[in-house]
Order: sequence, then C-alpha cells, then structure tokens
Amino acid sequence: MPLAHKFKLQLDPELPISREENYVAMVRSFCALNGCKISGTSEAWIQRGYLVFELEISYGHYKSKFLIERSSIYIIGYMYRNKWEIFRDTVYVMDGIPRSKTGEKGVRKLIEPEESLPYCDFKKTFGFINYLVKNWETISKVLWVYGDTGDKYFDKVSTSRLMEDCQVFDIVTLKACMSLLSSVDMEYMEKPVLVDLEREPKTTEHFTTVHEM
Repeated sequence: MPLAHKFKLQLDPELPISREENYVAMVRSFCALNGCKISGTSEAWIQRGYLVFELEISYGHYKSKFLIERSSIYIIGYMYRNKWEIFRDTVYVMDGIPRSKTGEKGVRKLIEPEESLPYCDFKKTFGFINYLVKNWETISKVLWVYGDTGDKYFDKVSTSRLMEDCQVFDIVTLKACMSLLSSVDMEYMEKPVLVDLEREPKTTEHFTTVHEM
C-alpha cells in the first residue's frame, strides 16, 4: 500500500480521554476527511484514487490498526499480532493475507471475544456507535434521500423520525455519520485507553495529531 494512504491518529497520552464522544469525534472527523462522498443515491465517489486506507490509532505505546474501504466506509480488516486479518465477507482479495473467521454476512466484527485484549472492558462506552450499527439500514435511507436532494431540498421533517431513531438529530451529524464504520459490530472494539476513567479528572480537552506516515 502506498505511504500516502497510511494515516496515523495520535492521541496525547498526557491527557486522559474522559468522554467517549471525544474519541468517536476524532475517528469520525478523520474518516470524513479521508473517506468518501455520496454523489448519488448509492453511488460513492472515491477520493484520491485508492480503494482502501490504513488508519492507526495510538495512545502512548498502545496502538490499533484498521484497514478501511473508502467507497462504503466499511472496516474490511484489522491488524492482530502484526498480521492483517481481512473479513471473510469483503469483496477484496489481498495476496498473502488470510480471511478472518470473525466476519459475518451483514455484520463486520473487529475481534472475537476470546481474542479481545484486556481493555475491551471499555466496550460499554461505545453506545453511540452501537446506535448506528443497530440502525444502519434506517440511516442509510436518510443518506440516500440526502444524496439525491442535497442541502437545499432535503426534507428534514419527513426524515426526522428516522434520524431520531438513530440518535442523529441534525444534518451536520448526518454528514459525519457517512464516515462512521457503516455495518460494524462495535461491541468488542478495542479502545486504546487504559486509564481509570473514574479516578481521572473529568475533562473534555484533548489534543490530536493527524498526519501521513
């Protein structure tokens, strides 16, 4: 993979992440800048001409790497024990990379429970992402309507209930959701934060550095 398509999202280890919204917002913003744009009902325009990009999220010496498909915002694989695992239901065939047994039709998982790292106890903090996972079919309908009509003619009234069901309350959040891991089961997602959130001071401040490798 060309270096221009490998990215890092580096969290400042000196500042604890006390709210999951901070972490989710960083991933969402990054994907929005490097993912895709909806140009039609279900047609995706791929930026920069490459079908996938690699995202590494680090917090101190803890790191997680994901392989993300630009056209549909799917995570199609993850790095585990220094090896890429590609989900078995992805359309990609990559030389030398085994298919993961964790992939299921319609649901793309990151890691099975028995393979989860110790800090998977933080999985409960990803409630917002779980809303998107459970309601992706619904939110897809809203996205299709928006893709056809655009800002000017988008009927917020008729779609407000759909968005509310998905915990999405405005068009800005809707646009951001286009870049948030469409059909991923996040129950066992690794969160690279090991601090005791109950003991750390509650703060929403954080610094991030996003750069290409």
